[in-house]
Amino acid sequence: MNQLAWFQQLHIWLMIRPFLSRLVRFLHISLIEARSERQSSYLGIIWSPLSTLIFTVMLAVVFRQPHHISAGEFYLYVLAGYVVWNFIASTITSSTTVIQRRFDFAVHNNLTLIGLFYKLLIDRLFAMSMDLALLFFAILLLAPVSMGSHLFLILPLILMLSLVSISVAYIVNLSVILFPDLDAIFSVGVRFMFFVSPVFWGAEGDATGVRALLIDYNPAAYFLSVFRQAFGVISFNPADWFVAVGLSVALCAVGFNAYKRSNTFVRNLK
Repeated sequence: MNQLAWFQQLHIWLMIRPFLSRLVRFLHISLIEARSERQSSYLGIIWSPLSTLIFTVMLAVVFRQPHHISAGEFYLYVLAGYVVWNFIASTITSSTTVIQRRFDFAVHNNLTLIGLFYKLLIDRLFAMSMDLALLFFAILLLAPVSMGSHLFLILPLILMLSLVSISVAYIVNLSVILFPDLDAIFSVGVRFMFFVSPVFWGAEGDATGVRALLIDYNPAAYFLSVFRQAFGVISFNPADWFVAVGLSVALCAVGFNAYKRSNTFVRNLK
């Protein structure tokens, strides 16, 4: 019985090993690329979380309502929202011309079509990891009592966001290939979505009117909410997780179907 269990574990390890190996390789490439982009500055890649810190502090100072929430609580609300919003926005804006502009990179590195999108997902996760480090530090500094068992939700949440990200990235890129004008529309749309999503508003939890509609019918609002819940910034709400998981399944299904119907468009990728 023990020998059977050992063989099963070995089989699982052999299955996931190639993915882990590629993950480490892509993370290393992401680090090199991030350093090269900031090689002329003294702080280097530290500028990434530093810019997030500066911008979120500005948002917290300008939009906080002192009579409804404390400064620390509001800052964590804004920071957590902005971290996941950055990931959502970069998923869309960096994916409009993936195949068109990264074709040579894919061929040079012997990547499949999915491998190319996986590489860009790792780039986004690498950038997000620096913001996550900032968020963890801010929570430890401003609200250490909020650290609890809900943190176990972070890993499945990151996995869910990753699957959604790679699906949305493919859908966006395919849409731009078929309708090139969507490139500009997606760019404008992301800026518009920033203001209609509860990134820096809605902390009071009693939104009414238009804001209530934006929270109820804006898909991004649910991902913002479950992300904040996983970090203990707001209280746990099972309904938000149910909707977020449902949206994730739907988006992944659409992305998979789009890939199956269109992957032969680019014939020079494996």
